[in-house]
Amino acid sequence: LQSNLAFQLRVSELASANERLQREIALEAHRLQFIMAELALAAARLGDWQLASVIRTVAAAPDNLSSVAACGRNGERACPQHGLRACARCRAHVPELLSTRERDVLRRLTEGARSPGIAAHLRISVATVEVHRRNIMRKLDLHTIADLTKYALREGLTSL
Repeated sequence: LQSNLAFQLRVSELASANERLQREIALEAHRLQFIMAELALAAARLGDWQLASVIRTVAAAPDNLSSVAACGRNGERACPQHGLRACARCRAHVPELLSTRERDVLRRLTEGARSPGIAAHLRISVATVEVHRRNIMRKLDLHTIADLTKYALREGLTSL
């Protein structure tokens, strides 16, 4: 009877300790999410949209950290260091810098199309095309159509 009571007391203590640990783990996870959000914001403020995107990806799915962090080419580190063109594996793991619609707008801009023509072709308003253009320039930290064209050629978005 006494050993059964001691056993129940020990189980109760272990359950209590487990609850405390679960609360601490939840608190640490919350703290880590906050830190990751701050890091992503800092990277975005510095204009490093690619790094900010990778940080947000890791924060959203921390179990995928190894797939984002390991480039796999000669032991080199991840795409945040090497950029999107580091290797085929990197391009598969790093989120795209531009949305599909932004890539469409960029492709048409670099082919010489004007905003009204792009808007008509994509069936969106001219104002929306301009918003996409501004977002593209902000994300890529490029300031002219010539810079956008060079980027699109380098990234294989257009062949002109």
